[in-house]
Amino acid sequence: NVITGESLLDDLIEAAKARAVESRADDPNKLAQEIAVAAVKYQILKQASHKAIVFDRERALSLEGDSGPYLQYAHARAHQVVEKAREQGVNPAIDAQTEPNELVRFLHRFPEAVEYAARELEPHLFTNYLLNLASVFNSWYAQVHILDGSASSPHKVAIVDAVRRTLKNGLWVLGIPAPEKM
Repeated sequence: NVITGESLLDDLIEAAKARAVESRADDPNKLAQEIAVAAVKYQILKQASHKAIVFDRERALSLEGDSGPYLQYAHARAHQVVEKAREQGVNPAIDAQTEPNELVRFLHRFPEAVEYAARELEPHLFTNYLLNLASVFNSWYAQVHILDGSASSPHKVAIVDAVRRTLKNGLWVLGIPAPEKM
């Protein structure tokens, strides 16, 4: 079946509206449009240039796994942690004595990932990097209590803020909006 890009986007916006209404977003209609745009762009960009693009609506809109909305959700989650830290008076501060973990090492690869994907003219290489970054962040987030009142909280908030900025910049490179609330 052949459909127009406009009708695909309209269909995805309608499907995303149901989820956006349940979100914390200030404007659910705007969020639904941003999710739909992310779903389409990411599904296209994640494919190697020599492969056929198969569009799966449910997978494209999923907040779990290999999708644009998954990256947006990871960004929104990081943004909310940083906002909550500010409300609690916890300012991000790097502790240079702390040994870098897997997440911090992933953050350092951002410029290299952009350059490599651009040099190879293969955007899917960069989407893979962002997907892995979001996955490593979500795993770390599930294991570490960030705002626990400990002396390491400012360092952990700094890591989350770096993830937030990196995901925002990565989504920008892909032409995908980075909502702050989802």
